[in-house]
Amino acid sequence: MAEYPPLLELTEEQESNLKRHLDDILFTHDTEREAFIDDIIKYQKDYWAEPSTERKIFPFTGAANIIIPLTAIVAETVHARTMTQMFGLRQLVNGKAINPMAEPIVSPLENYLDGELKHTIKYRENIESAILELEKLGTGVASTDYCKKVKYGVKIVGDQKQVFPVVVDQGPKVYSVPLSRFMYPLTTTKIEDAPWTGELHSKSPYEVKVLENSGYLYPGTYDALEFHFMNVVGQDRYRDSQESLEHSKPTSWNERLDWVEIWLAFDYDDTNTDKEIVCHYHRDSRILMAVRDNWHFDLRHKYVTGVYIPIEHRVHGLGIAKQNRQFQMEVNSQHRQRLNNATISGMRMLKISKMSGYGNKEPIFPGKIWLLDDLDQVDSLQFGEIYPSSFNDETMTLQYSQQRTGVNEVVLGMPQSGTPGTATSDLARVKEGKFKFDYIYDNIKIFNNKLYKHLLLQIAQYGPSNPYAFENIQGGDLVAQFLKLPPELIRDSLIIEISAAGENNNNIIDRQNWINASQMIQAYITGMIQLSQLLGNPQLTAMIAAKGMAAGTEALRQILDASDIKNVEKIAIMELLNVGNAFNPNGNQGTGGAGPAGAMGNPPQVIGQIGAGGMG
Repeated sequence: MAEYPPLLELTEEQESNLKRHLDDILFTHDTEREAFIDDIIKYQKDYWAEPSTERKIFPFTGAANIIIPLTAIVAETVHARTMTQMFGLRQLVNGKAINPMAEPIVSPLENYLDGELKHTIKYRENIESAILELEKLGTGVASTDYCKKVKYGVKIVGDQKQVFPVVVDQGPKVYSVPLSRFMYPLTTTKIEDAPWTGELHSKSPYEVKVLENSGYLYPGTYDALEFHFMNVVGQDRYRDSQESLEHSKPTSWNERLDWVEIWLAFDYDDTNTDKEIVCHYHRDSRILMAVRDNWHFDLRHKYVTGVYIPIEHRVHGLGIAKQNRQFQMEVNSQHRQRLNNATISGMRMLKISKMSGYGNKEPIFPGKIWLLDDLDQVDSLQFGEIYPSSFNDETMTLQYSQQRTGVNEVVLGMPQSGTPGTATSDLARVKEGKFKFDYIYDNIKIFNNKLYKHLLLQIAQYGPSNPYAFENIQGGDLVAQFLKLPPELIRDSLIIEISAAGENNNNIIDRQNWINASQMIQAYITGMIQLSQLLGNPQLTAMIAAKGMAAGTEALRQILDASDIKNVEKIAIMELLNVGNAFNPNGNQGTGGAGPAGAMGNPPQVIGQIGAGGMG
């Protein structure tokens, strides 16, 4: 297993120049990000739907204070659909052989990566926060990195105690990076081309000590920063705001340490050549916690971004919170006005003439008899009236919100308001409405595809998390040889293309369409065979039967694919797909080709041929 790349030993002058450059970068970044942080704080407050005051006193004491969580309704619906469609499958990874010679490697590679993502990397739990921010705030950020955590224990050998290290976690990892902590120059239009990228880290004293013990930070870093562990406020205003909403703000004096990690190019050794390096920098103390050369073969940065709805020529995307912000504000106002109006209209009081003889303490109860000289001496006083139009205005605003976000009662599984439609009309609405979700889901798949490729390159560079990983899967030797290929072949998907499993389209609708089509195909082929028999042409009958076998097999393949069933080739007779094309109407049976199971050569030789340039 690999170790962390070596730390750079810088002179005092080199350190001073690097710190000055980092200070300039971070000062500019703080200045240009103020308004953006303010916006995402507002978006998160809309999602949290927490009233600013527990009890309102204007326009009267006890006035309506409710916030309609439109953003939360939409975000949770979209997130549930996304996570179910992406991680509800039996296998997370889909491989496609670009080079036909690599076909024997695809299935073992899929199985290996699927196990790594589920059990070792724990991909879902580590990436879910980034996907949720992508949906709510419009942009999701994640990073792939190599991890090695070393802890120390004590054992007794004879009469002496010995301290021994234990590697508790090691291998490629994926992390969700909070959008509020992600750093890059706003002049960048594509994150892969950014001159520098980085993030704000926040760790406990124990975590910092483990990082130093593992060789991630310079020796002595913990002791040098011991007096800077505190409840840091202000460096991440979004985090501070969220902790206030959750009522979970820590009060311990040594709760955490905040520092920045920056990936940049800098001429640290005065050679007139900017070199790609990675810096960990504590701003308050101006201490460099770690400096390394960029260890990636293509000098890429470790950060990957994805968007919900893209904005032209911008890194950030448009999320549900922005889509719904004005509608949530309007619905809140309308709903509160309607409740306040109903409350006021129910506040009926009595106006009593001074000459009636009744005082302020007069009890009121149903059936009470008022003995008056004049009927005008007691009368009711009403403050307001209920207006039905206010409910219609609120309903219209909700419709605008549904049009913008694409989430309506059909998507939510709720009964349709008004006169219910037929099952056919509902299916048509679902089919039309899915296009927007499919587009968004495809954006999220692109985000995951980039991360899958980065993780595969990390495994190729550092090896698997467990040294016995390739020994316990079928075809593990092929996977091990594949990962030893030049990394450019893996990065550019010239051998095998790796992507997130699952179809773009709605599987339920696709499956139903193919089931209906298969019935029509069966009726058509049966009718054609009967007509050919009436003509007395056995060759025509055989040709129709051959086409029918190919059509039936294709329909079954599409149905199984739409059901996300793996190993379709072991269920359907895939060789029949070529029967229709191979049939010769003149009465001779063609060769039809080798089919999917055609000769691929000896599998152990495939990698060697590809690595030698046999792209075929």
